[in-house]
Amino acid sequence: MTYRSEPSPFRSVLLVDGHDDTRHMYAQAFTLAGWRVAQARTAEIAWRLIRRHRFSAAVTELRLAGGADGAAFTRAMRCEIATAHMPVVILSSNAFTSDRDHAVAAGCSRFLAKPCLPDELLRVTRELVEGGATGNDDEGPFVSAPVGTVMRVGRRTGELTGLCDVCACA
Repeated sequence: MTYRSEPSPFRSVLLVDGHDDTRHMYAQAFTLAGWRVAQARTAEIAWRLIRRHRFSAAVTELRLAGGADGAAFTRAMRCEIATAHMPVVILSSNAFTSDRDHAVAAGCSRFLAKPCLPDELLRVTRELVEGGATGNDDEGPFVSAPVGTVMRVGRRTGELTGLCDVCACA
């Protein structure tokens, strides 16, 4: 695990998860890597933060307490000029095809199944920010299958195709 110690003015992440321990675990990893981190328990709180701050990326749990879930939050972000191109990673302990489809249809950049190690979430988020990818290209977002096989979802076909047999976040 490699962390940068100096803060980066270019990297900031908004973590949205109703589970305090999970959110704090990911926040610690991003902070140790030099990212500025903001945290929210609900999509409504996250929107208040987005209106006041700029973020390089957002990470949200698919299932959130309150009115909106992570997919609705992502869909709303895609409709706003200020956040339309921001990378969004959706995490979920429910990694069924229907959950992935729900996240992809909302416009997430990546879908990762829990348990997802902080290193893996940091790596994926860093790649999205540095590469400028939002997952809205023709190839679609990568998703992590429950068994750890990295998959690609075709935007046009909705077809899942395996890329390699590496353990993405198990």
